[in-house]
Amino acid sequence: MSCNEEGARGGLKIYIFLEVMGVTEGGFKERNKELELLPVLWSASSQALFESSFSGSSVPRPISYIRHEMKIGDLVVKASSIDVRTVGAGGGSIARVPEVTKALRVGPESAGSVPGPACYGHGGTRATVSDANAVLGYLPANLLGGAFALDLNNAKRAVQQVAHDLGFGLYETAEGILKLSNETMYGALRLVSVERGYDPRDFSLVAFGGAGPLHANALGKLIGAWPVIVPPSPGVLCAFGDATTLLRYQSGRAFTMVLGKTSVEEVVEGFAALLAEVKQVMRDDQGVAEGHQRHTFQADLRFCGQANNVPVNVDLDVLKADGLSHLRRIFDAEHVRLFTYSLAVDLEIVNLRVIAEEPRADLAVKRLKEAKSSDPPSSLAQSTSTLVFAGKEHGGCPVWDRSGLLAGHVLHGPCLISEMDSNTLIHPGYQAQIDDLGNILIGETDKMKVSGIPDSSQTLDIVTVDIFENALRNARSEMDALMTRKTMSPAIREQQDEFNVTAEPGGKMLVGQFGSFIGDFLDNWKGSIEPGDIFLTNDPYSVAGAVSHHNDWLILTPIFVDDKLIAWTSNFGHMTDVGESVPGSLPCAANSVFEEGIQIPVTKIASRGVWNDDLMEVIYRNVRLPEWNKGDVRALVAACDIAGRRMTELYIRFGHAMYFAAIDELLQRNRRAIASIISSMPEEPASFEDWIDDDGQGVGPWKIACTMTKRGEKLHFDFSKTDPQSPSSINFYLSIAIDTNVVANDGFHDLLDVTVPEGTLLHPIRPAALSCRTHFLGRLLDVLSGLLGQRAPQFMTAAGFSDSPHFMYSGKSIHRSDGIPARPIGDGPDGHCLWPAMKAIPNEFLEL
Repeated sequence: MSCNEEGARGGLKIYIFLEVMGVTEGGFKERNKELELLPVLWSASSQALFESSFSGSSVPRPISYIRHEMKIGDLVVKASSIDVRTVGAGGGSIARVPEVTKALRVGPESAGSVPGPACYGHGGTRATVSDANAVLGYLPANLLGGAFALDLNNAKRAVQQVAHDLGFGLYETAEGILKLSNETMYGALRLVSVERGYDPRDFSLVAFGGAGPLHANALGKLIGAWPVIVPPSPGVLCAFGDATTLLRYQSGRAFTMVLGKTSVEEVVEGFAALLAEVKQVMRDDQGVAEGHQRHTFQADLRFCGQANNVPVNVDLDVLKADGLSHLRRIFDAEHVRLFTYSLAVDLEIVNLRVIAEEPRADLAVKRLKEAKSSDPPSSLAQSTSTLVFAGKEHGGCPVWDRSGLLAGHVLHGPCLISEMDSNTLIHPGYQAQIDDLGNILIGETDKMKVSGIPDSSQTLDIVTVDIFENALRNARSEMDALMTRKTMSPAIREQQDEFNVTAEPGGKMLVGQFGSFIGDFLDNWKGSIEPGDIFLTNDPYSVAGAVSHHNDWLILTPIFVDDKLIAWTSNFGHMTDVGESVPGSLPCAANSVFEEGIQIPVTKIASRGVWNDDLMEVIYRNVRLPEWNKGDVRALVAACDIAGRRMTELYIRFGHAMYFAAIDELLQRNRRAIASIISSMPEEPASFEDWIDDDGQGVGPWKIACTMTKRGEKLHFDFSKTDPQSPSSINFYLSIAIDTNVVANDGFHDLLDVTVPEGTLLHPIRPAALSCRTHFLGRLLDVLSGLLGQRAPQFMTAAGFSDSPHFMYSGKSIHRSDGIPARPIGDGPDGHCLWPAMKAIPNEFLEL
């Protein structure tokens, strides 16, 4: 079992151990007052746990939240557990500098256990997070109580190679590696807290694992979670959790009833049957008398049409007294807390659940002696070390022996606190206080609180830009997570047919996919643009093909700080229905957009935060599933709101000048990367053409043709020989799309010239029909692959079928490779969705 899996499985055990150690409302809050720590309200739901290990980082969500299905990497485990998110940011994460971008990258590739980090001396030569920690002095020369000596010279050689590629110094590079690693962990912490409706600043961070305490102080600064708590023996905290695990049994049953079509008696009876079962099992099988059991009642609820459930704790007495309105109240409140909105839609009760637990016994915990002075005796310093912060060497920093520290000792940074299984780093301007149970409480000194020292550097460098880029990636992940969880249209929630864009004030995309249209919007919009405005469209002709048919509804929101426009956020998703004669609104026989459902030009649907409800009612009246569209629109708006908050935080965190300097550098970096690729290409033109047999109405074939030519530093794509637009609905309004695995942006657009004559299949004239544009959308990917493959044969693929993103046809042959499309290095993928950011469709979904 990997460290990450152990962290996921041990989450509940860790929480129980933390209860024993006093990190709960019952014990720790009183000590907060006695020790005059930072004021933090502690409860079972106001804690964040963070574990960093050799192989990765695990972040359980607030520990009162238990999932009944979890995901570790790509593996889905259907079992009750603390909700855990794993990221590739452990001690073995490899640092590298890609040739194209010259940007610093850390993870997700890992050195693994063999050969491991360079500092381990087992043959590793590539720089890792652990090597950066060693170079900066953050790891003692000997680990495991002196039994394991680090190879510092090997670590320096590995980090120096990265420094050479960056053009940086050794220390600057090592600090950059840690900053990026910390930013990745910070993004995961934000996801698991904000996604659950919690403000991380209301939390305190609990750091555990072998490497977690090394990064704890830095993450506390980023997330604003004080004090940061390092319990005793953090490297073996899961084992302590095993030793103190309480007996717990839960039983659930599917209920699957619409709230308005059931009765409170049915719900109460369902709970009663489950209660009788858990009581019996705990009594007969576990030996816990009914009078010593604690019972919790839960229901999984959702809006009708949603696929993701929201678990809520149910007060059985209130349910009996108030009826089903109790479920409605607690669900609406939880949904607003999690996702910022609620809907006037009936609810579905999906599952009922009863949990029985034995009460926590009072365990004897050894308390530390009270220190006579807050200053620990110098004899407790095992040694001294030189620690590097912001490029400055701090010599003579003590390495404290944790086993000898007493309650009330206060250790001032910079320093290290060492123990057999872990090491805790305290930064300059911060202090560590030891409580009577041995917890390390890391907090800001009064000087830091008064001075308000910023987290970010005041000069723009590569690392700062990379941190900014990482933050953009994290914001996008938050948007995607919300859309997957809370939308109603199956194409969005099952297939993730939704794409988002975050742009700078002028409309240039900073991160996202589906091309940039905001510049055209700004050129054509004649009305006001104010804080709280929300715009909606589904008209491809209004946004230069950014959405390609009427089913894609696009939300656009401006982001202001102090009445200054700092960014745009947008998101579109595929609605199940938008009207017209065919359910699903994808008519093969359409001859104009007037036969393809409701058309929404770019329209302001909210002004300064006030929705135009009458207008929205008109829009929803024209679709078959108005409640689904309502839910999806609110989810789109909520996703844009999340991105807007992240951009606001970046603006405040970095300041006006640094914020826009980082944006400019990201755009220029992308431009330089694309320019370097173009410069390596030959001058000779490359041409490719492909065909579709017919348009579904017996007319065809239809041709896409393109010639790619290098002209100086620019690349020209000429689609002039493409056939004229079709009278049927196979036309595709071409827009530039970006690989979603890369934080790409619009910086390169001036290096590409694209000629698509108006009136052709790829630039139809309104009101040409577009509903079956998928055929040419897929075929276009083959054309581009054919062009670029001529310049890079190693990436050339055989032709795909390029027809439907839902059905894949493949098989085995003695003459051909297996899978579509075949590649020079192996078979093609089987049963995989064409589009890079969308999930393959489950067979069960296709069968419906």
